[in-house]
Order: sequence, then structure tokens, then C-alpha cells
Amino acid sequence: MNISQKHFIMLATVSLFTGMIAPTVAGANISRPYALTNMQYVAYSILIGLTILFFLAHFRLRKLSYIMTAALIVLILSLGVMTVTGMVKSFSHQVLQGFSWGWIFLLIGLIFLVLTFVRDDEQFLEAQKTDFSRVYEKILGIAGMITLTLLTAFIIFIAEQNSAKSTQSSTLGNIFAHSEITTASGQLLSPSFQEIRNFSYNRSKNIFSFIATDKNGVTKAFPSKITIQNPKDLANVRTIGERNFFVQNDGKIIENEKNIGTLVSEENSQFLAFRSENGELHIVTDSGEQTFETETDTTDKIFYNPQTKDVFWREKIGDAHMIFKNGKKLSDAYPSILRYAVAEDGSMMMIVEDQNFAKMVVKNGTVIHTIREEYVQGTLRMNAYNVLYAIKNTDDESFSLVMNGAILDRRLDEIREIFLEQNSSGFAYFGRPQGENRYCFFTRYRGNLCGLEKYMNPALEGDNSGIVFAAFREGRWSIYRNATELIRKSGYQNRADISYDYFFFDPTNFRHYVFIEKTENGYVINKKGKILEPTWEDVDVNSIAFGYDTMFLTVKDADGWRILEF
Repeated sequence: MNISQKHFIMLATVSLFTGMIAPTVAGANISRPYALTNMQYVAYSILIGLTILFFLAHFRLRKLSYIMTAALIVLILSLGVMTVTGMVKSFSHQVLQGFSWGWIFLLIGLIFLVLTFVRDDEQFLEAQKTDFSRVYEKILGIAGMITLTLLTAFIIFIAEQNSAKSTQSSTLGNIFAHSEITTASGQLLSPSFQEIRNFSYNRSKNIFSFIATDKNGVTKAFPSKITIQNPKDLANVRTIGERNFFVQNDGKIIENEKNIGTLVSEENSQFLAFRSENGELHIVTDSGEQTFETETDTTDKIFYNPQTKDVFWREKIGDAHMIFKNGKKLSDAYPSILRYAVAEDGSMMMIVEDQNFAKMVVKNGTVIHTIREEYVQGTLRMNAYNVLYAIKNTDDESFSLVMNGAILDRRLDEIREIFLEQNSSGFAYFGRPQGENRYCFFTRYRGNLCGLEKYMNPALEGDNSGIVFAAFREGRWSIYRNATELIRKSGYQNRADISYDYFFFDPTNFRHYVFIEKTENGYVINKKGKILEPTWEDVDVNSIAFGYDTMFLTVKDADGWRILEF
């Protein structure tokens, strides 16, 4: 059987149309076809191009069909490149940098398109055709083109509807009426309040939680907009799932105006822990509520694993501490357990204290190291496999790091921020080499970077695989990930005093960053090198939050405190 160019084009059209309407790109917890991303117009061009190619093939316009085929190949390959480089985003501005199963059909379609240049047996088939078959092919070509045109129009219509809804919506619009939201230099502003506190942002739900007092002195908890009768007694409001919990200063937790228990442990954004009147321990998460019976009411240092949904805690039994997992004993008893960390594979590391107040490192029940007396307070970092901390050497007053009991070779005049990866032995830290006045960034596995005159706010990425920071080196402020310069010119200008300036970045996408700069007239926002007007009287840097392509900050102007979406 001879296969012609027309057959390859028909197979390519079917495969590519399937690929264009199937999920082709993926991000965190979502996958989308390209028509429902910011690459929608490229997707439209491919769909329209396939329709035209189908018509050209059936009417044997070969030169034009070759040109259209080449253009389609370039467009499809361009989509792949833009996906890998992080340029594809959903309508909610989430970066979609992974490939989904729809790319299987796109790759198959690409193969068929390439084959149209390799083989064309149409001349051998021409002699076998009858007048009826030629008429039938033309009818088939016209019907196919009409069908593809209607299908393309329907896809574009649906995509444009979704795009319009996304463009008109904002996070502030999820809480406040459209008439309450104002704009300043193209940025969205909430109504003004006397005070905004306990501000937090749930990225997956795209909604804020905070407590605010308006100009009339009325305090409400948002997003529920529940009026607080005694705001001075209120420490915090926690919204988990569809439930609102009011945490009072005395530790009591109120839900639906009823006291349901007492706060057990320090706050954690992933869960709320409280003890009910009957003594049961309750753990509330987005996945639901778990209840446990405990031996005593001394439960603290609670850890919740969202992947396995396991709950760990420390409890004092008599004169000793023990670690529990889902209500069952997990560790031996020790006079004091200061810290602990648990991995998904069950490995556990603890810092314990004996009767003589010596601090020891216990890994899976075995003492592997005693914390040195030269330990520098506040420098200890640990995960379920490793313990890392700094010591001050007594012979020359320098500083060194200790990893699982072994002193590392490097000695420094100063050791600053220390980072330990969550589930590995990788670590990084900032330090000043002996006799030098500039800082270095040292890592265990990812190289070193020296010559830093100044640097700002280093922090872990979302997956704990790298440290991102802004630094002044070689005459410019750049953005670094580990020891690699990724953004050569950050847009931040060097200043003599950076004590009141800040650098923040999206933990899932370091290219989404912002500087907050203190000036004589107040604070200005420098978003990726662009100064945003106006100047603000004050800002709450602890409120900075990132959407997928949007930032949020509580700011103060002449009217009071507001939430800025920019």
C-alpha cells in the first residue's frame, strides 16, 4: 500500500488536534491545554494552521502545504521551548513548567508532519483514481475543513471565556466588593483600616486571612467578615478548610461562638491543635480532623506530615519526655527532648539532655554525638538524618561548623546564616574568611561564591533545593541561586545603608522577586527593577505574600492600612 503526503497530513491533523485540546502542560496540582494558558494565541494559530493545511492537502496545493507544515513544526517546537523555560502560565498566573500526557499526541503529530517532507507517493496513486473518487475526496476535504473550522471556533470561544473571567477577577475581589477596591498607579488597594494584623495568604485557595479594625473601631475577621466583640482578647483567627477558629489570648479556641478547647502547641499554618474539655487531642487540617487520646495533658512540639497525614508530638510522662506517633510511643524516654525531626521513611533524629544537662544527638535510638561545649547558641540546624551547628574555636577565636560530630576544616572570622536541606546532608552558609572584609557563600555540594560586599535576605526555595539571595558583587546587585548568578542586573541600586531595605522572592519561582526600599519620604516597592508609585508611609514586611504572578503587601498611606495587590 502506498502512503501519500495527504495521508500523513490527515494523521497529523487528528493527532495534533487531540494534543491541542488535551492537557499538555502541568504545574503544581494542575494541568492545562495550551489554549487555557498565556500561550493561547500560539495554540489558536496551530489550530487554524491545521485547518488550512487540511484544505491545502486535499486540493493538492503542494508548495503552500509545505510552507504551512514548516510553520506548524516551528510553532509546536516553540511551545516546547517556552514550556521548559518557564514562560507558560495559567490564567491564574501559575507557572506551568512540566509536560502532561497531551504531548504524546503532539510528538506523534510532529513525526507525521516531518514525514510529509520525506515521502510523497501521490503520483503513483493518481492513475488508480476514478472520477468518483476525486469528487469524493473534494467533498471529504470541504466537509473536513468545515468541521475543523467549527471545532477550532468552539475551542477559541471556550478559552476566551475563561481568559475573560480570569482577567476580571482579583484576589482582593474575592473578599471585597468591586466598589470598595481602589487603584493606585494600576495597582489594586483594599479599603483602609486603622489596623491590619495576623495577615496570611492561602495560595492554593487564592484568599487572605487577617484581622482588621475599621475607622469606626469595629474589628472583623476576614475572609468570613465576622465581627469580633472583644478584639483585645483575640490573639488570632485561623481559617482551615471551611472552618473559622478564634484563638484568644488565654489559649481558648472559639468556633461558632462556642468554646471547643484550648490551644495545645505553637501555631503552624498547616494545622491547628487543641485539647477538648474531655482531654482528647484534636488536629485540624485541610484534610479533616483527627482525634487522639494522650496519656497526659503535656503534649507539645506537634509535627504534622501532610503527605502521610501522620501526627507526631512530644509528651512528658512522669519525669521523662517521649515522642509519640498517632498516639503510639515512638521513642525511648529521656530526661528532656529538646528537638526532634522525623522523615517519611521513619528515620528520627533528636537532641536530648541527660541528668547532667549534657546535650546529645540521638539517631534512631542510638547516641551518635555529644554537642560540644563551644557550641554557638542559635546556630543548630537538624533534619531526620543530620545535625549541623557552629562552634567557637578556643585557640584563635575563629568559628567552624560541626556536622554529625565532625569538625569541618574551614575556619572563619564570622559565620552567619546556616541552612540544612530537609531530607539530605546538603547544607549552605554565609561566612567571612579570616582576615577578609567580604563574605562568602559556602555550600557542601553546589560550589562556593566569594567577594560579597553586601547581601540580603537569603532564603530556601520551596523545594529546599537551593538558597536564593540578592548580593552586591563586582559592582552590581544580582540575584543568585546557590553559587550561580541567575539574574545579572536585579534593578536594585547600590546604597550605603541597606539596613531597612528588603529582598523577597516567590519560593516556587525565584524570578518573581521584589525589593522594598526605605527612602527619606517613606517606602517604595521595586518590583523586578521597576519602581512602583506611590511612596508609602509604612509597610509590614512580615505580610509579604506571593500569588502565581501577583504580590501582596500591607501598606500604610494617609488614610490608614491597606492590602496592596500588585
